[in-house]
Amino acid sequence: MIIMLMIIFWISIVDANYSSDFLFDIFIIFRFPCSTTLITIYKETKSIKWTFLSFLIPLLIDIMICMIVNFIGTIII
Repeated sequence: MIIMLMIIFWISIVDANYSSDFLFDIFIIFRFPCSTTLITIYKETKSIKWTFLSFLIPLLIDIMICMIVNFIGTIII
C-alpha cells in the first residue's frame, strides 16, 4: 500500500495539475482496507481467498472510479 501511494504521489508531483491532485484525493478517500482490517478478516473467516478479495475489490473499484473521473475531467476541461 505504501509503495502504491508513493508511486501515485510521485506521479502527482511530476505531472502536477488539478486533475492529478483531485484523483489522488479520490484514491485516498476510497483506498483499500488497512492491514489490521485484513488481519481481522482473516482471523474471522480463516480464508486467504476472502482476505485477498477484501483487499482487491476496493482497490479495483477505486481504480475504476479514478479512471471514470479522469475521463469525465478530460471531456470537461
